[in-house]
Amino acid sequence: MANIYLIRHGEAAASFADHHDPGLSELGRQQSKRTALQLEEVGPLSVFTSPLLRAQETASFLAEAWNTPAKIDTRFAEVPTPSNLKFEDRPEWLNRVMGGTWQQLTAELQSWRKTMIDATLEFKSDCVVFSHFVAINVIVGAATGDQRLISFRPANASITLVSNTGGVLSVMYTGLEAKTKVN
Repeated sequence: MANIYLIRHGEAAASFADHHDPGLSELGRQQSKRTALQLEEVGPLSVFTSPLLRAQETASFLAEAWNTPAKIDTRFAEVPTPSNLKFEDRPEWLNRVMGGTWQQLTAELQSWRKTMIDATLEFKSDCVVFSHFVAINVIVGAATGDQRLISFRPANASITLVSNTGGVLSVMYTGLEAKTKVN
């Protein structure tokens, strides 16, 4: 059995509407340090991170504590927005799709989802993955059979634990929830 600690990035320094790849705010750095302290005793383990800056910065605190590199894995990146969508229209689009189910979405988004689930099933040993709100919901939904895009609202820098036992994902616990609003 592999335990996979899913960490949502700390609070971003800018909103989804204002910046395509923001780093962490000061609060986000504090949240990330607290999460690293919470996880310090379970490792060192392999650390994987989304390529987006806010996830990499969140991962850096734990990677430094364990003296291990945070490996970038593009399969755990944020939900892809349609290429023809204007930057300023992203929040409205995301709010709309977050209320639906996977069957209602495009083949591109369903492929992104499958890629992430398959990547999670590849883990055969305990590890930590730093990722994003929708991405963590993908993995939790796969483990529980929930077809909604959003089945829970992971708070910034929260820890959700899933296990992979012989190719079957199970949720051990979900992290703290927050009233997250997409800006």
